[in-house]
Amino acid sequence: VNSLRLWSAVLCAHADRPGSQLRLLAFPLVQTTLALARLMPSARFVPLRFQCVKLLLELSRGLGLYVPLSAELLEVLDKAELGRRPKAMAGKPV
Repeated sequence: VNSLRLWSAVLCAHADRPGSQLRLLAFPLVQTTLALARLMPSARFVPLRFQCVKLLLELSRGLGLYVPLSAELLEVLDKAELGRRPKAMAGKPV
């Protein structure tokens, strides 16, 4: 995630210059970040998905790109694990 964050910052800072070849790296970075967000679809990795969405929003804002993120965010809300009631704890509270 840190390497994606680094490349996102580099592209946002330098790819908007006229004639910059770094803008060509935007599409592979978006595809890699989306693939990472979809890699583990369990509720345990929801924070990772939110970090990926945040990186994609920064790229979208910095480069003026359109990145469809609604499916990534709506899929989190459809998780069955998030709709269940929490289980009672078996031991004493710490």
